[in-house]
Amino acid sequence: MIRNIQNEEICPRCKSQLQLLRISKAAKLVDVREKTIYGYIEEGSVYSVKIAGKTLRICKGCLINPYDPFAVKKKAL
Repeated sequence: MIRNIQNEEICPRCKSQLQLLRISKAAKLVDVREKTIYGYIEEGSVYSVKIAGKTLRICKGCLINPYDPFAVKKKAL
């Protein structure tokens, strides 16, 4: 299930329109195990939100187009 929060909501991490995915759907989308998705959340690679106090959702944009804040610095070196 892909869920649009408001049309105007932007992910603070990847700056794309915020679309939230369940962990299971995210894992299927990028063909990894759910445990890997939890690892991405733990390391801060993807933006995540707790829904109803316990269910996690992650940003589809962060998952599909990983944001590397150091990319500009790497290219400059």
